[in-house]
Amino acid sequence: MACWAQRRRSAFFIKPLDVLPPPGVYTDQISIDWTWNLCPGIGLLGLCIGITNAGTGSSVITVTLIVSPQNIVVTMSGATTWDPGERD
Repeated sequence: MACWAQRRRSAFFIKPLDVLPPPGVYTDQISIDWTWNLCPGIGLLGLCIGITNAGTGSSVITVTLIVSPQNIVVTMSGATTWDPGERD
């Protein structure tokens, strides 16, 4: 049986509701502790017929948030309506 892991990069776009953080790079780590107890055979009423796969593990995920400044774009438009058939 072959087992392999593939490293992937994911992009998430977050739009804050009220307060914008100052531009910069923010980095943190998320630690996750895993505990599992799997029954690859037949499981019934909390009992496992077969060899139970149980164990623990931990993972550390590094998260980097890049906040970039965004230029403000102001768009102004106007429309004039004139009806040549209407006179004052």
